[in-house]
Amino acid sequence: MSRVRFRAPFINTSSLIEHQFLQYDPDYDEQKAVRDPQLVAMETTLGDLEKQGKEMMVSRQHYFEAKWFEEYTAHFQRFDKLRGIFQRSLKNTDQPDQLEQAPDGSWGRFLHLFFLKLDQTVDAINDLSDDEPPVSPKYPLSFMSRLNDPQVRDRYIKQLLVSDIAETGVNNRDALNAVASGLAQFCFKNRLKKYIRNYTTGFDLTDEYVASYKELMDWWQDEITGYWGAWYKTDMGIVHTQDLSITYHMIAYIHKAKTLPINHWPQIIATTFAIKQRPYPYGWMHDGHMNDHNNYDVAKIFKYGWDEMTDGQREQARTEIQEMLDYCLNVSWSDETGFKGDPTFYNSLSSAYYFAISFLCTVGYFSKEARFWTDRDFPGAEEFRQKILAKMDELGMDDRIAEAARERLAGC
Repeated sequence: MSRVRFRAPFINTSSLIEHQFLQYDPDYDEQKAVRDPQLVAMETTLGDLEKQGKEMMVSRQHYFEAKWFEEYTAHFQRFDKLRGIFQRSLKNTDQPDQLEQAPDGSWGRFLHLFFLKLDQTVDAINDLSDDEPPVSPKYPLSFMSRLNDPQVRDRYIKQLLVSDIAETGVNNRDALNAVASGLAQFCFKNRLKKYIRNYTTGFDLTDEYVASYKELMDWWQDEITGYWGAWYKTDMGIVHTQDLSITYHMIAYIHKAKTLPINHWPQIIATTFAIKQRPYPYGWMHDGHMNDHNNYDVAKIFKYGWDEMTDGQREQARTEIQEMLDYCLNVSWSDETGFKGDPTFYNSLSSAYYFAISFLCTVGYFSKEARFWTDRDFPGAEEFRQKILAKMDELGMDDRIAEAARERLAGC
């Protein structure tokens, strides 16, 4: 496989992907234009029910699967079928607040796609590893057995790495992110690694496994941009992309390991500045404006790379962080409605709160000790913390993500 052909700085990545879908299906744009508002309506419906205090975890899993087919494939008939299943699931508004582990070992009882099962399982194990005393899950993680052999694992990830959309009608980017990031959490977050080794069966997380996974991540990282991202087979050759979300995940989880190096910091920093105006996930913007989720990713990269920056880069980062902070406090938030819940981006209103809070905690808005980029004081911070909590209570936000947001807000 060729390592270098063309890189996304020289092309519009989003347009390239759309062009590839049109090669697969000339009616792709028209088909997607019909489904886009349907997907937004699904998220809006879920959000409205959850605001009423309804637990909709089963419907959420049906939504996750439908969303992937709508956003990452040209197989819209599959989306239509899953949308019908989702709509029928809404008849039951007394769904469990937390889904139990399925016999295959995953927390994806209502999902069929492996990477979505893995994504939900990573979230569940993160929660379990926080329990005191820790409790083993009911079933072995047998659905992950396909990843036990590092050679098989690497072959699977490399298959996800290169999408041939014109041939298959599938963009693997989201699946790649879920699998690579999920395994990175298991391998590099010491708390999770310890829990998996001591309290689960079915997945062999040895030191050799972890070391070989780091080698794969180092191979994947682009030595010119410093970024990780999906690759696309095109008429021009293999195009490498710079993906903000995937890169943030790799940096954040490798950093958790404490002892493992993150390579190519000068390139990472330069690329992060350079992609500001590009659309997510290849830049900071969503529909032409900032977004608390993307700002959180950027702020984390700046924080972890602060000691690697030149004085000029730190000054530039200070300016960017202040702009992101102003957006969070004055645009994303309003005293009347709270943080914006954008159904074209977030899976839930709770997610919007979680990432806004995470951004504020990362830049040290509530804690001077965490304020790596400035010596400024923020005298209104504690009052704003209480406003956020009051708004969450007013909206009846009590799902798992909302509780994680509350815990994060209380701890920073």
